[in-house]
Amino acid sequence: RSVIYQLKKHINKPMLFLPFGVWNKASVGDQIYEDNKITFTVIGGIEEFRRDYEIILNTIYIIKNKYPDLLEDFQIIFLGTPKTKSNNYGHSILKKAEYFNDTFANIFLYFDKYIPENKYREIVAKSDVIINPIRLKNYKFGGLCSGVVESIIWAIPGVYPNGYEIVNELLSS
Repeated sequence: RSVIYQLKKHINKPMLFLPFGVWNKASVGDQIYEDNKITFTVIGGIEEFRRDYEIILNTIYIIKNKYPDLLEDFQIIFLGTPKTKSNNYGHSILKKAEYFNDTFANIFLYFDKYIPENKYREIVAKSDVIINPIRLKNYKFGGLCSGVVESIIWAIPGVYPNGYEIVNELLSS
């Protein structure tokens, strides 16, 4: 069981748990994207059970058809991997992103292997928006998903699915 659950059994007061982190611009390495592009980052493993990556790919396809010039203005980073070789969903998402890059516009950056922590931090720190396409019905890992945690640590706006409950203390942030 989680630490939060254990503490709530013994403390009869409202509690707010925030991730700890310190933003340090000097710790950010070389640039990974062009300055003139808006960078959207999706954080976490590419797993069908936890996240809906298809919605991102479908949205990009719609943008390509309706507003093709916009594709030059942004980049999408999948900052996670399929985790296992048998993860068909994760590998199919990467293949679709690769196909999109080769066929229409090179806007997806993705990884098929472990991302070292220093590279991970560099990418998050340089992101403009964090997208959190979590599946609410299947998300059983607590109230703070990795996207919320990184949004707080790095002071980056986040996009969440309709119905995701943000704790009241963060609403004015």
